[in-house]
Amino acid sequence: MKITRFKQSCFRIEHPTNDGNKMPVYIDPFRLPRGEVPADIVLVSHLHFDHFNKKSIKRLWKTTTNICGAASARKIKKAFPASHGLAPGDSITIHGIDVRAVPAYNRSKFFHKRDKAWVGYLIDIGGKTLYHIGDTDFIPEMRDLQEKDIEVAFMPFRGTFNMDPIEAIEAIKAIIPRTVVPMQGARKNVKKFKHHAMDRLGGVQVLCLEPGDTMHLAPANINRNSGEGILQDPPGYQPR
Repeated sequence: MKITRFKQSCFRIEHPTNDGNKMPVYIDPFRLPRGEVPADIVLVSHLHFDHFNKKSIKRLWKTTTNICGAASARKIKKAFPASHGLAPGDSITIHGIDVRAVPAYNRSKFFHKRDKAWVGYLIDIGGKTLYHIGDTDFIPEMRDLQEKDIEVAFMPFRGTFNMDPIEAIEAIKAIIPRTVVPMQGARKNVKKFKHHAMDRLGGVQVLCLEPGDTMHLAPANINRNSGEGILQDPPGYQPR
């Protein structure tokens, strides 16, 4: 399974199928480079322009594309009438991929109010569970996800509109994913995150990707009880 990071909160997941093809799943597509592979599935977390970007979605569109978005976000349904609306707790299976919407909101900010019912996503694909957290603070509902055995968590840590690096560490300790991929954070926050994370993540791997970088998902060989955080960067990555 190949995962590519793009700008903001956008990721592409390419899952090999039995017939040798790949099934592209895009999450919050935004400012994608030209020539991107059309989507089989598009997941939209909420209505802000850098998450629900109609121009980017239309560039990925084909007649068989499935779009899922927060059920409360009527603009998604208006723009794409065949889209699937998911409230927190709802789930859907598309081409054998299980998608479950989970809560995503701010506790102490007004940018993503809880009553908007915007979402993050748990994605069961290829025998792995991925968690795209969406724009959110660390919220109590995350403690219920520890039992999901999350392989990769895509997490914001900018701090202005969502959790900051310190809060992200608390979320990681609650979720206990095998790997964390930061998203949205300013480059300076990567350094801050690493500084505070080194001795607090209990064997969780943190993989920092620049837009355009990819990761290949393989079985994790990490002692999650060792008490030692493992942080890795792709070749050539330099925080600025």
